[in-house]
Amino acid sequence: MRILFASLVVISILSIGSCIHDSVSPVSQNPAEINLKWNPSYPNENIEDALTGLFWCLSHVGAHNTNANASGIEVSSNNIQLKTASLGFSTQAQESIGALHQSIIRSQEYIQNNSIDLGRYITLLIGASNHYYRITGIPAKLDQQMANYSLLSETGFVNNSSISDHHRTLQFSEQKGLNQLFISTEIDSITGSILEFETMELMDNGQFKYAIYDSDSQRISAALTDASNAGKPAKCMWCHESNVNPMFKTQNDYAGFLTFQQLQDTLVHFRSQLNSKQAFLPDGVDFSQKQAHTQMELQYIMFKQPSPMRLANEWNMTINEVTQLLTNETRFNYPEFPFLPLGYNRNDIEKHAPVRGLLTSGSVREKSPFEVNYID
Repeated sequence: MRILFASLVVISILSIGSCIHDSVSPVSQNPAEINLKWNPSYPNENIEDALTGLFWCLSHVGAHNTNANASGIEVSSNNIQLKTASLGFSTQAQESIGALHQSIIRSQEYIQNNSIDLGRYITLLIGASNHYYRITGIPAKLDQQMANYSLLSETGFVNNSSISDHHRTLQFSEQKGLNQLFISTEIDSITGSILEFETMELMDNGQFKYAIYDSDSQRISAALTDASNAGKPAKCMWCHESNVNPMFKTQNDYAGFLTFQQLQDTLVHFRSQLNSKQAFLPDGVDFSQKQAHTQMELQYIMFKQPSPMRLANEWNMTINEVTQLLTNETRFNYPEFPFLPLGYNRNDIEKHAPVRGLLTSGSVREKSPFEVNYID
């Protein structure tokens, strides 16, 4: 799992001015339109970085037009309007996002503020597996996904996984343009029984979409904790960074499977092929700056662990009023990004919010005690 350094998170869009307009349209009941509000969490945070995070989030759920010049994104001050019909989504994705937008528009937060918090919106898109699967079109059963591909006969074997104490096999189809499927089968290292399946499937905008299936090949919201540490699809995004990752650890060689070096060479080859294709994709995120995805993670992290400054912006209060209201709530730091201000646990403080937004899943990356679904 690669470590994300704070020095890599300050990424600006130099051409962002081209999408700045004088005003954002008033509230609309059109589910193809949604108003977002950026609420900064610390003094040096800027909206250009927040927009970078939004662009990567939209790209991860299948949008093609995700940059500062996109006609479906309008910005004024801290307000952002999305017109999803102009973002290059598939018809199926637009319908699913529209259903989510209808739930958002009916929320107390949206009725009161004419917008939804940007971090809440990103969390609802990729941090809720039910939403993510529906928007990206992940089928409910593994065989439905596999039906569209012909897997190669070569199979890799992993006995020293970075994310699991068990063994796994790796299968894949040939990469044909922006079309490829990878399947990891988690295998109990003692009994040899199948524990679960994890898949990566290329989308035509250059991103992968991720899914987890149980041992009966039924789609599930997160990896089983006794099978692997893969977590939810958002954790896959964070780890893979829009890439085909090679092995991070040396593996033993087993008869009937690719040797460790053959598997490594195959994965590096697929990675190189993909990076070459990503470099020439128009209108989407800049895949040459893959660390920019960190801005997406920062948006949901700062939402789920809000600072007093952020809450003051969200709740229309002073920072002193927020800290007094939350006197009995614990603040903590986020080890991955120690430069972030101390924040509260969003799940603990939502009851204090003067205006209620849609509840989000318990965790963005990890298996949650509860998962929301505002689409079905």
